[in-house]
Amino acid sequence: MKTYAPTRRPIIALAIILSLVMYFAGVFSGIYANKIIERKVGEDIAFLKSYMDLSSLDFKNMLLLQLLMDQMPDKCRSSEIYLTNLRNLLEPYWQKLPSRLESYEREGKITEEYKTLKREYIRLSLRIWIIARKNYKNCNSNIVPVLYFYNNDCKTCVRQGEIFDELKDEMKKIGKNLVVFPIDKDFDDDNVYLLKEYYNITSVPTAIIEDKVLTGETIPLNKLFELIKS
Repeated sequence: MKTYAPTRRPIIALAIILSLVMYFAGVFSGIYANKIIERKVGEDIAFLKSYMDLSSLDFKNMLLLQLLMDQMPDKCRSSEIYLTNLRNLLEPYWQKLPSRLESYEREGKITEEYKTLKREYIRLSLRIWIIARKNYKNCNSNIVPVLYFYNNDCKTCVRQGEIFDELKDEMKKIGKNLVVFPIDKDFDDDNVYLLKEYYNITSVPTAIIEDKVLTGETIPLNKLFELIKS
């Protein structure tokens, strides 16, 4: 009787098949992951566009409202009405936009369209900050504006954002509403450059409250609270 040595061909064939299955599984999972990222990026861009398309944020409309407020005898009251209405309208966006921008810049392709939208978003934020700052300074407004500088390489800015969320809750206890205007310190824009040079902003996170500049690895909650409360 002949004896046959066990062949390795079935084992090799099985290994090849398994390798191909794993390869194509990786390819298809990669394609699926990319599609998820592309969809999320598309949602982020659409969210930013929806913010910019709000009629209340139209530049001409804002100029008209500013002229109207300037004509009213009680400018403080008119500004407070305008800012309160604006805050109620924009708060959902203000809560989500910074993280959406960060997510997009981490996962998406930085297109010219995105740069244009971000530039308009920054300039719009600065226009609202100027009105809120003036009203807070001259009219003892309950809306407290904070100009907050960050960049995408900042290791502690996520924690700083959490501190601002905690500060918002503390402010509500004393009848004030904190509004944080986040500005990308590294964004190429004349307005951003002017602010950085004027306030000597060289690191992040940095916050500007009533012309006082606070900076550090993180800006502590108690330091921010005491400054606003005083």
